[in-house]
Amino acid sequence: MEYTHAKQFFENLPKHNDVELSKDQQDTPGLKVYTTSLKKVMEQILSSDQLEQPNVTTWLMFMPPHPWAPAVIRTRSETITDESSVQRRPMTRVNDVCDSNPTSCAQIERRIRHMVEPVSATH
Repeated sequence: MEYTHAKQFFENLPKHNDVELSKDQQDTPGLKVYTTSLKKVMEQILSSDQLEQPNVTTWLMFMPPHPWAPAVIRTRSETITDESSVQRRPMTRVNDVCDSNPTSCAQIERRIRHMVEPVSATH
């Protein structure tokens, strides 16, 4: 993670020139959603000679009055190379920083486990 405490994200992430505040999902009090900027995504697309998904990061920032505050969940979608097969495939990584109370942090951890739960090939 870029920072070790949620408050550091709140103070510093909005100042980055390669992220932007999402216009979607801003109706939840205390929740701000930042994503990799469109400019940064386009730079990745135009600089690559392969047609693949650009690396995109989303930060869900939970600030007061949200009950999970202060906390941050980061999802990062990127293309990785499998070392054994040398095949490229998309992957999403989910990390969090939770400086809230233990109950809220446990709720965040459960939500993350649900987000990254493996999907059965038969479903």
